[in-house]
Amino acid sequence: MKLRKALLYFMIIYLLIGFGFAVYGQIIANPNDPPPMPVWAPGLSLSRRLMSLFLYFLPSVLLWPIFLPPTIYHAIKNALL
Repeated sequence: MKLRKALLYFMIIYLLIGFGFAVYGQIIANPNDPPPMPVWAPGLSLSRRLMSLFLYFLPSVLLWPIFLPPTIYHAIKNALL
């Protein structure tokens, strides 16, 4: 029972830190910044498209189990079995 309570506290703290970081990012955002440009935008060169693919897309796809908290990963894994 103590383990479940500790995992619940861990998940709550993890989510609060993420929410706090998101709120902080919105507070410091400059409203005059241009909106982000998607990878498929016509003005990007091929090298910038490949750089964004290798730097952002592939690591997030390959390393998603590391980015998720272990409790959520095991819940998804057990639900799919």
